[in-house]
Amino acid sequence: MTHLISRSIIFLVLALASYACENEDASQAAQSNQTTFQVRKMHYPLWVRNTSILEIDVSKFTPEGTFNAIRQHLPRLKKMGIGTISFLPIYPLSISEGPNDMPNSRRVVDFTKVNPDLGTFEDFRDLTTQIHQMSMHTILHWVSNHTAPDHAWVDTHPEWYKTHPDKRSPALHEETNAPGVALLDYSVGPLRNTMIESMKFWLRAGDVDGFICDDASLVPDDFWNDARPALEQVKPVFMIADSEKNASHFETCFQANYAHEFSEHLANIAKGQSSLAALDEIIAKNRATSPAGYYQVNLIGNLKVDGESDNPDINVALDIIAFTQEGIPLIYNATAFELFTREDFYTKLVQLKNFNKSLWNGSYGGTMQRINAGDKIYAYSRAKDGHRVVVIVNCSNQPATDTLTEDVFAMSALFGKDDLNIVIGTPVKLSPWEHWLFANPSIETN
Repeated sequence: MTHLISRSIIFLVLALASYACENEDASQAAQSNQTTFQVRKMHYPLWVRNTSILEIDVSKFTPEGTFNAIRQHLPRLKKMGIGTISFLPIYPLSISEGPNDMPNSRRVVDFTKVNPDLGTFEDFRDLTTQIHQMSMHTILHWVSNHTAPDHAWVDTHPEWYKTHPDKRSPALHEETNAPGVALLDYSVGPLRNTMIESMKFWLRAGDVDGFICDDASLVPDDFWNDARPALEQVKPVFMIADSEKNASHFETCFQANYAHEFSEHLANIAKGQSSLAALDEIIAKNRATSPAGYYQVNLIGNLKVDGESDNPDINVALDIIAFTQEGIPLIYNATAFELFTREDFYTKLVQLKNFNKSLWNGSYGGTMQRINAGDKIYAYSRAKDGHRVVVIVNCSNQPATDTLTEDVFAMSALFGKDDLNIVIGTPVKLSPWEHWLFANPSIETN
């Protein structure tokens, strides 16, 4: 009997040990799956590695202001080298009068339809089909934080909106001080599900490839954490946050964010209100707070300087810097006329980025390295797999002289002096806002 009890106890101990081991293995497997899932969420589509984005406001890009009118320009955009077209909100908009400082395109009344002034949904789908046939991609601006005050949800689902002490939104938009919008409450489960399903609709029916999410930092991180895998069930997506206030965005949903602070400082340098040292500090901060290989979206064509916007050298110099920094260049909300007026300039930059690996995005491209220490001339290089670019710009209204810490040999000039060789320590002189861009290998454009 004693032997029987002892054997039973031994069996029980072994069974418990086996159960514990199985649970530990299951726990480790779950952790392994979670790690794999986290990596999968942050997958970067290959087409993004060297893409340049053109942002289009359909209502303004052509005189007609329609989806169909854009199609005639696609071959020209393809020839320029544009890889991705971003559409500002194309949804039906509020008919109520909004505040002067808020674009009406952010006051949406339906997230799964198109603004009839721009055409039909079929027109939009035909446009995205043609874009894909030309090996380009499309992303939509997504208004995530609020709706127009006359959205149907205000009446049918008032519980989906944030409330104030004695009244429901729309009231004051606290974060931007812009009245005229109704703030969504993402603590409400049905709202979250509806917004995710609305985004999935555009991936399926509209065949878009991702979203630029306006006011992304005003929406809870846990929503984005839920949205990402749900969208990936439809297709691989590229997600950009129109915000850089929240570094955790890279851990939840987004592969890129807008470089607003960089853009503001760059414009302020031209106004004499910032410095190259401050610009370097911003770049260092972004590298320290963001994951390796992260993307930022650098805005091109909107860095207008008050009182100086008629000086073409300033605007060209600012655009060259923004275009050749680490990150994805986005040509900002130009009309077709404005874009094609600068067609040769943009074509050189876009095609160089497509071809020269040093300018590719994230870890696919080269790290930007300052090659001077002055406070007027901004000189830097990027190199990757034998490819190299060197940018030298006088960011001041006075002539400037400086020396470089790298040689510049056997490089072609896209902008600036041809056949220029610079030895370390040799003085380099530039006139106000003079800009040089050298590359090896370079490109040939017609």
